[in-house]
Amino acid sequence: MNYIKSKEDLKTYNDGLTPGGVPFLDMLLEYFIYYIRYVHIPNYILSNQPIIEHLELDKNNKINKLLMSKKFKQKIIRVKEDHSFPVTHSMIVIETETAILNGNVDKAQEVYVNSVSGIREFFTLIRHLLGEESYYYTITQDPFRPVKAVRELQLCYMHVFGSSTRCTSPSIRKIINIYIKILKISNALQINLQQLENPIEVKDLKSIKKALVKSRNWFGQQLIKIKIYKLSKKIVFKNKRTISNGRALHDRLFNKGYLEFQICVYRSLKYVGRRVLFSGLFEGVLIEK
Repeated sequence: MNYIKSKEDLKTYNDGLTPGGVPFLDMLLEYFIYYIRYVHIPNYILSNQPIIEHLELDKNNKINKLLMSKKFKQKIIRVKEDHSFPVTHSMIVIETETAILNGNVDKAQEVYVNSVSGIREFFTLIRHLLGEESYYYTITQDPFRPVKAVRELQLCYMHVFGSSTRCTSPSIRKIINIYIKILKISNALQINLQQLENPIEVKDLKSIKKALVKSRNWFGQQLIKIKIYKLSKKIVFKNKRTISNGRALHDRLFNKGYLEFQICVYRSLKYVGRRVLFSGLFEGVLIEK
């Protein structure tokens, strides 16, 4: 590492950005905080909707380690009330259905958010309270439903246009589905063939129908002699096993993929929902990907 000595004989790191370098003790403190967060406080997500934060499976695909997100309660952001604040270094807070919690349809609720609870003050001082490396997301179906004091204090606004799957081997999965359909048709034919093993009584039948039934029974007996039914049952059993393996392979290929969301991020609330191809020509848009 590129260290330089200061006048006080304290080492600093020349990162090429900070004038005079970054003090070594500051770097050590930051490393210590990250170490505590990673080893002793593994939870990074605080959400009012349960989220699997970390999942580990063993060789048999059984859950070996499961870490759920911490429970978010809105009372912790009511800074004018006496509540403990569990958010620590590098936390991600996810508040779903924020329009229900801070809706603009109730005047009393709006007064409570603006003047009584301290929620407005929390969003005003969010960077001072959480730090630069923490993130607070509010999720709602309509960005104008939360109270004005909350929605106008957001740093930016994201709109999800849709999603699509990637790297799920669609061609191979389509071939597997076609093959499974062929095997199902084969099994249906084999099961119909196996019905000939059981003879039908010819009593009380008319002459033409009786002749047809006798021919059917005779043909079924001939198939018994050449052991067709035994072979047919083996084919059905083999096809069922192949169908099961095919479905498992289909699911494995699908689970190896991921979802790609089409998102646009806006600086201004009035532009939310507009699809923009060239963000540089449209004021208020940050990125689209």
